This record gives sequence, structure tokens and C-alpha cells, in this order.
Amino acid sequence: MHYTRSGDHGPAHLHVKGGGAETKIGQAGKPIEGAPQLTPTQQKVVFENKSAIRKSVDQIQRWVRFNEM
Repeated sequence: MHYTRSGDHGPAHLHVKGGGAETKIGQAGKPIEGAPQLTPTQQKVVFENKSAIRKSVDQIQRWVRFNEM
């Protein structure tokens, strides 16, 4: 889940909900600095969707850069 267009903060990241505490991950699927670690359930989902996560975070980064101009 992302909140890019609603004014979420950088760096580009996704929110992981369910299976434990909500956390934020970056493009590599690892929690960003200051975010809780992934639970085993969340890690499994992230691993199974790694390519979609990378693509989504890349698109968010491009959108942010475009709108900063």
C-alpha cells in the first residue's frame, strides 16, 4: 500500500499491513530506517511479491522526481 498522492513523506516506500505491526519497506523489500522489522508472515508475502514491490517503488520514485521539477 502507498500514499504517494496524498502527501506521504520520502523516501519512496510501501506500507505493509497485516500479519503483525504495520511497517514500511523500501524497494529491496526491507524495512526503512526507524520502521519495525517484518514478521515471518509479512516476510513471506514480501518475498513472493518482490518484483511487484520493486516496480511500484520505482514508479513512486519517478512520480516524486517528476513532481519536484
